[in-house]
Amino acid sequence: MSWDEKSGMMFIHPNESPKKNKTYVNGKLLSEDTVLRSGDRILFGNHNLYVVQFPGEKVPPEAFDY
Repeated sequence: MSWDEKSGMMFIHPNESPKKNKTYVNGKLLSEDTVLRSGDRILFGNHNLYVVQFPGEKVPPEAFDY
């Protein structure tokens, strides 16, 4: 992940070997650099699920549908 000071956006980057080390953003396999927003769900592998929340931004209720 990286933070771009100029634009104020956070990006997540795909792994070098996406088939071996799978990362999903909102249920889609990460294949290119992606901007993260509050409420986005990131799944690393099969068991590590994170929900992105930036300070001062509300997370939409549908982000917690589990």
